[in-house]
Amino acid sequence: MKEKSKEERGGEKRSEKTITINIWMLSTILLAIITVAIFFFRPSVGTTGYNILSPQDASNKAIKWIESYFKANGIDATLTLVNASESESGLYQFTVKISVGGREDTYTYFVSKDGKYFIPQAISTEELLSVEEENRTEEIVEKKEKPEANVFIMSHCPYGVQFLKAYVQVMEVFKDKASLNINFVNYIMHGKEELDDNLVIYCIQKEQRDKLTRFIRCFVESGNSTKCVNETNIDKNKLNSCIAATDEKFNITKLYNDKSTWLNGRFPRFPVDDELVNKYNVGGSPTFVVNGKEVSVSRSANAIKEVICSAFINPPDECNFTMSTVVESPGFGPIGKSSGSSGSAQCG
Repeated sequence: MKEKSKEERGGEKRSEKTITINIWMLSTILLAIITVAIFFFRPSVGTTGYNILSPQDASNKAIKWIESYFKANGIDATLTLVNASESESGLYQFTVKISVGGREDTYTYFVSKDGKYFIPQAISTEELLSVEEENRTEEIVEKKEKPEANVFIMSHCPYGVQFLKAYVQVMEVFKDKASLNINFVNYIMHGKEELDDNLVIYCIQKEQRDKLTRFIRCFVESGNSTKCVNETNIDKNKLNSCIAATDEKFNITKLYNDKSTWLNGRFPRFPVDDELVNKYNVGGSPTFVVNGKEVSVSRSANAIKEVICSAFINPPDECNFTMSTVVESPGFGPIGKSSGSSGSAQCG
């Protein structure tokens, strides 16, 4: 995903009144939006019928309302829709970039299918039980001498990137004491760039694994795979050869060009991990599997480490140390930036 220019982020014109917005101030504003949105988006008395919009149209309707709210409060903000899709809850979920005063952040919100109800934050009942689930991890995950973990992602899914920010820290600590792998959901939702970057990650892991964690660290923070290939001294000839061979083996470009093969007519296939996807019934990014068991876990390095440690017959010394408890933020950006939520959302 390309970064906006300085001019796009900050705007060419500056108002006489300088407004500084940080994440806490923005959160306060959006809490106010909840109350006002519920009032204005409620259906009128006597209204009948339910007009279902597309995810993009419903999301854009909510975004226009947020823009008008910011404008009415004297805040110069630029909002850009990143993606929109149907969530498991039956609502549409959408990710939007909000740029204020030169700072750009990515947020995920929800909207009803008719666009009438904007929901800045959805509180998951499953997340409320996340602590209990994590405490039961030791009971439900089979123990092995060398645990094996697989996280299934889409490389440009904000929630897949969120998980990788925490996961890469655990990969760095355990190295070869546990088999910690990155795998792929068998379709893409974020365009050709995602398909290309999936292939890059797949091939670096397959043939230049000693450089994988450095590449992933760079990629989840910048979203620029070309930059990260250069900065981590990836062998480009070897990488390109692997990409070409993988493309031919799995017919990836052919499937992308043939829209009749797309999932639900909307999502190009990416079948490199089809066997594992089908084995574990993977349906979204991220999906975390440890020793063959799908696990729901908070997206912090320490929470993921605890799950991995619970899967050892004899936990190594690395399990005695507390890693970062920061729940990473969705989307590309710095590692260690809290999202303020334990996180359970998926792309899929």
